[in-house]
Amino acid sequence: MNSKNDYQKYHDTKINEYQNCEHLLITYEIDYNERLPYAYGNLGCIKCGLKFGIYYKNDKANLTPDEKIMLEYLEKQMNEHNYFTGEDIYWRCNLDLATAIVRKIKEKHPNIDNATLEKYFKIAMVNMNNSRVTPERLENRAKRLSLKPNAWKKINVIRR
Repeated sequence: MNSKNDYQKYHDTKINEYQNCEHLLITYEIDYNERLPYAYGNLGCIKCGLKFGIYYKNDKANLTPDEKIMLEYLEKQMNEHNYFTGEDIYWRCNLDLATAIVRKIKEKHPNIDNATLEKYFKIAMVNMNNSRVTPERLENRAKRLSLKPNAWKKINVIRR
């Protein structure tokens, strides 16, 4: 297999994943614009990792390959329907952390519905936020979830 074929398969798989996902959205980033009197939150899906905020980015030239696939999907969605779909669960945290937690929940409960997944996710996040652990233990948790250790900072695990 050549890498172009592999990339095309990966691309098609990701597009299919985004299309078939019933998006559960969190705020993963707050954008502040000096010219506007307000800030707005970028939404991302905790189930598939789709970052809706990419659609509104000014600098689209420096996107990663994964972000380019997301942008392609979002542009197609906007052209066809003029809106994005998904349910906002009103939570703010690091998207990588959120998707890792959801991945672990789905390993234990593969046929979980969205309402129960949301409940389990919020319970896990509150428990992580309330627990006091050593920096070494935080690092081990991050490794188990395939995350960078800084994804675990308290600021990344908060409600809104």
